[in-house]
Amino acid sequence: KRQIVMFSSWGRRISCLNFASFRTRGIEEFYDTFTAPGEWPKTGKAWTASQLRLKSFSDLHKLWFVLLKEKQMLLTERQLAWQEKKNLKAPFRMKKVKLSMNRIKAVSYT
Repeated sequence: KRQIVMFSSWGRRISCLNFASFRTRGIEEFYDTFTAPGEWPKTGKAWTASQLRLKSFSDLHKLWFVLLKEKQMLLTERQLAWQEKKNLKAPFRMKKVKLSMNRIKAVSYT
């Protein structure tokens, strides 16, 4: 499997799997399997426009799809929480994802 190395908004290295070489797991991709039950997920800040301007178009494209999968996973988790009449673990994550996606759109169109 090839890995793409990106940097988080705090400057720490993170690696994302390349979607072309990643086998899909089906519906399991849309559940938060990385966070243990009862724990709050560890999240960073939203990407700033100045950070995104330093990225190449292909990196922005890959980041867009990482954020899109994260958004779909959060929507699935929100639906599950609503069905079970529980609170969402971290409702602020959706705001960060949407903000980053809007900034990618703004940077790529300028």
